[in-house]
Amino acid sequence: MSISQSRFEAIFSGQSSVAKKVYDAVPISESWNVKRITAELIRQGTGQDPRTIAGCLDTLKRSGLINELLRGEFRRESVKEVTVKKVEVEVNSKPVGVPTPEAPAPVLQPGVSPMDVLGHLAARAAALSQMARNLCADIENAAVEIQQHVESVEQDTQKFKQLQSLLKSMS
Repeated sequence: MSISQSRFEAIFSGQSSVAKKVYDAVPISESWNVKRITAELIRQGTGQDPRTIAGCLDTLKRSGLINELLRGEFRRESVKEVTVKKVEVEVNSKPVGVPTPEAPAPVLQPGVSPMDVLGHLAARAAALSQMARNLCADIENAAVEIQQHVESVEQDTQKFKQLQSLLKSMS
């Protein structure tokens, strides 16, 4: 199975930077396991925790950018390039291809069926949804990291206060 170039771009743009690096390490022509993908990332100088890589692979698989041929063996989905030509449709002697404030530009293209157009629009909507989910996950991850940092600072402050009180008691 392959995906269209526009759908690929919409989905890929919604991925995190780590997921994009993992995607780049996944081969196109053969399937690799997590260990080989991890080794490739290390070779590229972007080593990550294997659990993070596995999570990215799962996300990429769910989004349709890669597939899992055998359990634990991943390969990129092929991307088909489609050339689309814009067409102007005459309605009341006014070109519809020119956007007006009251009507959006038409999405029908010559040689492209209406179902393909709907599929493309659905893919864009799915990509926006995926981008929103990724943003939520990034916000949650940042909140966890910030909380861990705050706890670490609080622990250091506690140790400093203990040392300070010990020094006061010695003098």
